[in-house]
Amino acid sequence: MSSIPDASVRLSRFTAILTRHWLAVVLAIALGAVVVAPQAVFTRDASYRGIAMTGADAEEYYVARMQEVYDGHPGLGNVFLTQKSRIALIPGLGENIATRLGQVVGMGAATASVAAKFVLPLSAALLVYALIFSLSASIPASLLASAFVVAGDAILGGPSALLGLIMGRAPITSFLSFARPINPEVSFLFLCVALLILARVFFTQQKPTWLPMVALGLLTGSALYVSPFVSSFLFAVLGLSLLWFVYKKDFDRVKALTASIAIGITALVPYLLNLMVLRQNSIYADLSMRQGLIHTHTPIIGFWLIALIVSLFIWPRRFLAARPFFAVAISALAVLLNQQVVTGIAIQPAHYHWYLTKPLAGMVLALFAALLIEWISISKLVRGALCVVYIVFILASAVLVQRDSYRAQYAQAVAAQMYAPLLSYLQTIPEQAVWADRTLSLYIPMYTKQDVPNHDFAQFDLVSQDFLERRLLLEYALRGIKAKDALATMQAEREDIARRLFGVYWRDQYGSYAAIPDSLLAQYANDYTKSSRENVPAQLRALGITAVAWDKNVDPSWDLNQYPSLLKQFEANNIALYDVTKE
Repeated sequence: MSSIPDASVRLSRFTAILTRHWLAVVLAIALGAVVVAPQAVFTRDASYRGIAMTGADAEEYYVARMQEVYDGHPGLGNVFLTQKSRIALIPGLGENIATRLGQVVGMGAATASVAAKFVLPLSAALLVYALIFSLSASIPASLLASAFVVAGDAILGGPSALLGLIMGRAPITSFLSFARPINPEVSFLFLCVALLILARVFFTQQKPTWLPMVALGLLTGSALYVSPFVSSFLFAVLGLSLLWFVYKKDFDRVKALTASIAIGITALVPYLLNLMVLRQNSIYADLSMRQGLIHTHTPIIGFWLIALIVSLFIWPRRFLAARPFFAVAISALAVLLNQQVVTGIAIQPAHYHWYLTKPLAGMVLALFAALLIEWISISKLVRGALCVVYIVFILASAVLVQRDSYRAQYAQAVAAQMYAPLLSYLQTIPEQAVWADRTLSLYIPMYTKQDVPNHDFAQFDLVSQDFLERRLLLEYALRGIKAKDALATMQAEREDIARRLFGVYWRDQYGSYAAIPDSLLAQYANDYTKSSRENVPAQLRALGITAVAWDKNVDPSWDLNQYPSLLKQFEANNIALYDVTKE
């Protein structure tokens, strides 16, 4: 019988919290709705045939990885090729979480990804609200922080972005950041829950207990299996927090944080063992280069990092208790953005800017905006009205981004509906390696179990440079490029070749994809002269390809009908599927 009073007390507490913070729930729902709106609206379009609108950065890549989990390959060792037992460089915890949640409600990968655009930004907004309220006890600051972090992409884009907003033009046409699957949709939840525990338990008067201590360590370590940027940031925050409490001579917290860091490091053991095996692979060096591992000692000091550092020196007395927490977080960010000054090694530091610097800037900006509201008026009604004005402006900027992104992505989304019959057919046949043009190759692994060697992100799995080069030469052969024209064509398409064969290496190391040297292009042109002596079916089979999907609307030059050994299996909307296995 004692459990009934306990349940009643819990319900009463929950009701009291909801009554006080109901605006946070309403705002979170509104933010989730804004993020998912373009995809939801497109499902009502007359052209819609079940293929979701995409357009967020690397969205097709993440959804393909989710589908791979559905297909029974949760290790994500090789998403786009048949060697599924290979070790993955990029762990798939985020994809596994999103996929399993989708499976619970009977959704496929693409549908689950669309649903996540509502559920996960909503969750992120509530967590940001809880974090800022824990640090400031200010409802306006917490509401503003939720809005800035989830929907403030354009506002946080800098002065030029703000000018564009005033003129009614969105600076972004790839949707809001929280429309991007896995990172930041899932990784931000790890970040925010860990920071919330740190703020509520370690930066308050509470005495740390074993449960939050263990949870903080596990979140910090396991975040690496979702995003190395989030995990490294959390480890840096914990390390600097530990130094802060050493300075404060608060040894209870020092011991607790030491234990959390130890637990986090223990959680890294499987990843480190996996990395040791990966480093023995002959392809690892090339793969690291494609991922953006570069050598530099150049410091990174951007507008928002400077603004965050300056804010610590003009921190409002009203929120003075929150300053140590933000001082630690900002210091951790500055260290991570500039660790290459000492180590000489960096990998895609822009990810810290997108998914850490801008959210932190949004939170700090919210505190200063709330202070400004309090300074302007002592009237509760006026303060509330000003807070609403701020939030409406943020939401309006987000709607503008979503509107312009919808318009920019609409034509491709409509064109993709032509793939629906082929994708339905591919769902009914055994798993095989299907060659298709680059655009179609993005959609096939999102909706089917088929492998696609021509996928734009295949170079980020454990594949050899030789495979990537032969894939490029096959593309040229299908296009009918003559051997004598190969070098000139490659020189004209050097940026595309650099990206396809080397990932982001030339861009990050030398500032441009065009930096790929002519000597490499000359080598590829010479290799093309040799490979072009083989007919296209032979080149397809040499790459392990068992079927070709030919979109005649896009690539009429392929002319696969000239090869008698290619047997047509299916055709719809002028897109045909050919069997390549017969010689």
